[in-house]
Amino acid sequence: EGMKALLRKIRPMRFEDITASLALFRPASKDSIPMYVENRRNPENIHYPALELEPILKETYGVMIYQEQAMLTAEVYAGFSLARADVLRKAMSKKKESELAALKQEFIRGAKKKGHTEQEAESLFALIQKFGGYGFNKSHAVAYALIAYQEAWLKAEYPLHFYCALFDSVIGDSDKTARYADECRRRNIQVEAPNVMYSNETCRELPGRLLFPLSIIKGIGRNTARMIREEREKGQFEDFFDFIARISLLRIDRGSMETMIDAGALDCFGLSRTTMRTALDDALNYAELVQVQKNGQMVLNMSLVSKPVPVRRKDVPEEIREREISALGFSLGPHPIVNVRKQAGITLPSIISVRGTPGEFDTFVQVAGVRPYRTRRGDMMAFLKVSDETGEMDMAVMPRLYSKVQNQLAKGAYILIHGKIAQDDSCIAERISFLQQKSSGGSLNYGKTTDR
Repeated sequence: EGMKALLRKIRPMRFEDITASLALFRPASKDSIPMYVENRRNPENIHYPALELEPILKETYGVMIYQEQAMLTAEVYAGFSLARADVLRKAMSKKKESELAALKQEFIRGAKKKGHTEQEAESLFALIQKFGGYGFNKSHAVAYALIAYQEAWLKAEYPLHFYCALFDSVIGDSDKTARYADECRRRNIQVEAPNVMYSNETCRELPGRLLFPLSIIKGIGRNTARMIREEREKGQFEDFFDFIARISLLRIDRGSMETMIDAGALDCFGLSRTTMRTALDDALNYAELVQVQKNGQMVLNMSLVSKPVPVRRKDVPEEIREREISALGFSLGPHPIVNVRKQAGITLPSIISVRGTPGEFDTFVQVAGVRPYRTRRGDMMAFLKVSDETGEMDMAVMPRLYSKVQNQLAKGAYILIHGKIAQDDSCIAERISFLQQKSSGGSLNYGKTTDR
């Protein structure tokens, strides 16, 4: 978000603007951003420390942001060789005070030989020294900018290709996968759950949508996904029992089968996930009965016994969602908060976009669980589990806030939270608002915000 805000201020019109943005958006160099933005908007107000530095600083509107600019300044202003200027750069970045003191005197002597006063030289050296500790290497910035420019173009012009490659690059990282899936949702790009009838080892681009690979399921690596694809290429899976029987020969264990059910990869067979989990024992028994040995290999003879008839059971949405999150690390299924958020007109960051990022945040979530806890002092607090369509998050509600919200803080409640995440990823709720039904019209609004 910080980089987006910077780009909105700068409004890049040339490649060099992207390069400068990357160099500026660093913790120690952010102080230079206001001057850069102001000088870019009003170039007539740019003031160069010395006339001969204009060719060096002109591309960055009088602001020294690259290490190469500091080196060229030492060369042009004080007669340093570039090799000697690099020694100065290293000394500044490593803050070698004794070496810097000697280089400062060398800089002043060189500047005086070029007709500058000692006061001017000291002032410019202080500017270089201030910059030197955080200046970014321009060659690196250019390389990063080129990649950023290319990816931004691909993302804008060929989003399905772009996200397909992006998902493949983070297989095994459920947090990043969930973050990118949430971004796709917000861009109205449909992302479908893995499907044993169509999914491969990598993400597939289908007409107008993306299909997750089987390898995105926890415990299902690329090798297992490849074996399932190769088995499918011998002939489509007819139904749930046919699938279980055929992959049993591949030595895929029961735990992996259950995980694929939970991930929704077997939804294509038209049975509820609860039905398939319940029928798995019968399916494995059936798989064992139809296995025969032929020419020293185990093969299937489906004509030996009839397929079991599953007892159909209804899914419990909350349980299905929890199992899906366990299998994928996130949920692609419908979450009630989606319609609630839309109806209430709430546009706040999702859980996946704030989780794991230290600092303050605001988000809109549904309470998935409340666990009261008594502190050593005897005060009551609570640990919350909250969720939205992108995932789950744990947070603490300290005694002062909990005493004000405990009567309303129940499983299923929709709440707006202002909280803070520490460096160790611990999260504390600082303010809580409850979403309430209006008495007329059934529309939604927020109740009173409660501070900690």
